[in-house]
Parts: sequence; C-alpha cells; structure tokens
Amino acid sequence: MPPGKDFADGKGAAAENADGGHLPPGEKLEGVAAGDVEKRSTEIVAGRNGMNYKQVQPYIRLTQHVPELQSMVNEKKLSFTPAVEISFIKPKNQRFIAVSLEGKNA
Repeated sequence: MPPGKDFADGKGAAAENADGGHLPPGEKLEGVAAGDVEKRSTEIVAGRNGMNYKQVQPYIRLTQHVPELQSMVNEKKLSFTPAVEISFIKPKNQRFIAVSLEGKNA
C-alpha cells in the first residue's frame, strides 16, 4: 500500500453515528458491507488488502507529516521506517528535519 493511497473509507468506525453511539438494531449503514459493520476502519482496510490491522497503522501515521516530508516519502527520498518514526514528532520540528534532509540531499 503506497503512502499516498487513501486509507480510510470515509466511514470512520463503520457502525458509529455522529454522536459516537452505535446504530439502532436493524438499521443499515449506507455503503458499508454487512460483514464490515462493527469493525474498525483499520480492520476493514486490512481485510481488503490482505493485511493485519496492525500493518495498516504505520501507513496511517504517514498522514501525520508536514507537506515537505510527505513529498519526500512519496518521492522515496525518505524511507518508510524513519518516516513513521518522524511522524510522531511535532510539526514545527518536522519542518526542521525536512530542511536538514533537503540540505543533505542537495
């Protein structure tokens, strides 16, 4: 699954409504397969891609980058594992890292 790919199906936790509560019994959620109701979105994405839900989570972390780092990941200037680790750093500090990495790649 490439870093730029959309991971979520737009439903969040498939069976939850806007209040965060569950749907009433018997009510169907539009656009969600019957077997996917009550599953977390990571479980749904993992199932559709032949993965475990824990394998999906690092890809989701890649969405937490500042744009400069996201483009480096997409261009393969920054490899996957370091990119996931950097995603836990505050955006302000991510920008410093991006500037530093650009200087080394130039």
